[in-house]
Amino acid sequence: MNRPGEIRDFERSIVKHAAPTLAGLKPASLFSCREPFARLEERFHDCRERLADKGISLDALAEREASTLLFVCRKSLVKAALCHDGACRFMRSLGYDPTSVESCVACLSKRIALSDRKKITGCEFPHEIGLLLGYPFEDVMAFIRNDADCVACGCWKAYSNEAGARDQFKRYRACTAHLMRLFDEGARIEQLAQPAWAA
Repeated sequence: MNRPGEIRDFERSIVKHAAPTLAGLKPASLFSCREPFARLEERFHDCRERLADKGISLDALAEREASTLLFVCRKSLVKAALCHDGACRFMRSLGYDPTSVESCVACLSKRIALSDRKKITGCEFPHEIGLLLGYPFEDVMAFIRNDADCVACGCWKAYSNEAGARDQFKRYRACTAHLMRLFDEGARIEQLAQPAWAA
């Protein structure tokens, strides 16, 4: 049984790392929780259930010995991000079905497990995840190619549209600060999980 403080700490980590997704500014967020899944399973399922009511899914993409890789997403926004012709074609070429967010998340989880076991050659971590996270297609492709000339660095490395990327990084930081303040003042995670906070 989890103590209330443990539940609150887990919620806080989601707000800290996924505020723009909770607020509807970003399709998805990815972060590592420094606990094995077995220790956080009850808190995970509690938060997952409460966020599902707000149109947000919480998935454990990888269960490691001392940590769990968590993926928070608004399926409608991920689906829209994958509608870009280039993104759709690229994801299909890697074996994803870009018409199904659930299928993409399952495929991504398998590819991360393979990379954890170092069975993927070349680009070990599946960096196509950037497309699900809402990063610009051109920037994700440049990162995968390992282009040297990024013009801005924040949530992702931007290789084009420096001003647009910097504006987006600023919006994400402001959103995170705002939601963290509200959370620390007593708001529950499900109260923060609504696009109204993006204003």
